[in-house]
This record gives sequence, structure tokens and C-alpha cells, in this order.
Amino acid sequence: MPIERRTRIWLGMGSWLLAGTSALGLGAAGAGPLDGEPGVRGEAPGLQRLAQAQGGEKGTHHGHGTAAKPEGGEGGEGGEGGEAGALAGAGEHEAYIARLLLVRGHLAVGKELYEAKRPEDALPHYLHPLEEIYEELEPELAEHKSRDFKKELQALADAMKARKPVAEIAEQQKALLGKIEAAARIIPAKERNSPGFASRVAVLVLKVATEEYEAAIENGRIANAVEYQDSRGFVAAGKAYLGRNEKALRAKDAQAYEAMLKAFNDLGKAYPGVVPPEQPKLSAGEFQAATSRIELQASRFH
Repeated sequence: MPIERRTRIWLGMGSWLLAGTSALGLGAAGAGPLDGEPGVRGEAPGLQRLAQAQGGEKGTHHGHGTAAKPEGGEGGEGGEGGEAGALAGAGEHEAYIARLLLVRGHLAVGKELYEAKRPEDALPHYLHPLEEIYEELEPELAEHKSRDFKKELQALADAMKARKPVAEIAEQQKALLGKIEAAARIIPAKERNSPGFASRVAVLVLKVATEEYEAAIENGRIANAVEYQDSRGFVAAGKAYLGRNEKALRAKDAQAYEAMLKAFNDLGKAYPGVVPPEQPKLSAGEFQAATSRIELQASRFH
């Protein structure tokens, strides 16, 4: 099983959460599956980091029925990588909004794959939010007396497993995204729409995307499609989130905002389609370099 670096961060802000989900808004990355490409390669590793970082541990990756790999060992596992690392120093509200965006991103990628007639490939992205993320959201939802959306997540996953029509999946997903948007509103708009908050969250998303992208590459090829797809979704989410907060970011530092967008566009070149190419379009080093440029510019908003 590939190295497990499951850092999942999603930010659900305003009406962006209700935006269309069939394409992820990365230019070429919004294209459909590549003609002649094989099916999704590799297993979807279990998202273990978040639960372990907060005192819990999942013993089985439910989406695939495989035992989770123990933490520690080689390749930056244990507490060094994954969500624990990416969330280090993040505020409680940033982490909460991040998890909502994570859920939203899985659903976007899953829907894109489902619409491309790749239901088996879509399945992990519909299962992970419920099995590996939602329990971390429940305490804050309860604390703020926000309506949960667990039943809706389960119903959508069940509909997908039952191979319901694309239009029916889209309708259910749109309704679910509305509930995720409502959950995001737990955090006051003044805070969650501020330039500092938005830029910090964008960096968190990109740290996740970088780890996912690196985990997808083995021996110079894309060996794990689920990781590639997660990374694709995270980059798209970060870019869309910045766009959603463009007015505030430009008012604070227009030059830094433009530089961040340019680096996001560079990252978009890594994703020619939802089904990965055999050879990565960007090396892990090139990907990290673009992420670092974004992080540098984001620091100007703090």
C-alpha cells in the first residue's frame, strides 16, 4: 500500500459551496477523462492522520476493506506528514472550515468521475467524507447547534453505489452542499472572509495538495490515482476559495493576490484530466516550488 499521507482540508464559504461540481475550475484540469487511459490505478490509502492526531485511530479503510497501515516507519509517516503536519499551528476555526472544504472537494471529484462513467473510481471520494472526516466535524457542529449532514452524506454515497442516474446524484449533491454551506456559517463572516484567514487556509490546502501529489508519484509515474485526484481537488479548492475572497485580498495587497493566482495556474498544469497521465506533468519538486511561492505571497496578508 502506498505511503499514507491523508491531510484533507476543505473550506466551505458562502455560495461558492453551491457552485457546480462537475468541473473543478483548473483550466485543462477541468477536462474529462483521457481517451484510452486505463482505470484508476492503486488503492485509496486510509485517511488516518486526523483521527490519530486527535487521539483516535481507524483500523480499517472502509472504502476498500483493507487494513490501515500502522503509523510510523518510512517515508515521512507517523506524526511528520499528513493532516497533523498540515494543520500544525492552524486555528480551530481554520481547521473546522478546512474539513468542510475537504468534504466538498471529495464530492466534486467523485461527481466528476461519476459523470465520466467511472463509478468505481468515484466510489472512494463519496465514502471518505463519511468514514474518515465527518466524526471530526461533529463536535463543533453540536457545540454551535448546527444541523448535521451525516444522513445526507450516507444517502448520497448509497445512491452512488446503487448507480443512480447522474441527474439524481447531482440533485442530491446540490442539496448536500447547501447544508455544508450552512455549517460553514457557524464561523462569523468577518473572520472567515478576512484576507488573513483566507490566505492561511489557502496555504493549508496547498500543503495537503502537495503531500497528495507526492504520494501519487512512484518511480517517476503516477501510481496512485486517488491521491492524484485528491491533489487536483485541493488545488482547485484553494484557487476557488481565493477567488471567492478576491475583493478583500485585492484591497489588502493586489500584487500578492496576482502572484498567488499565477502560481495556482502553474499548479493546474499538473492535472490534464481527472484520470491521471502515466507520467506526471509536473515533478514533485516543481509542484512544491509553486506551492512555496504561494505560501510566500500569502504571508503578506497576515
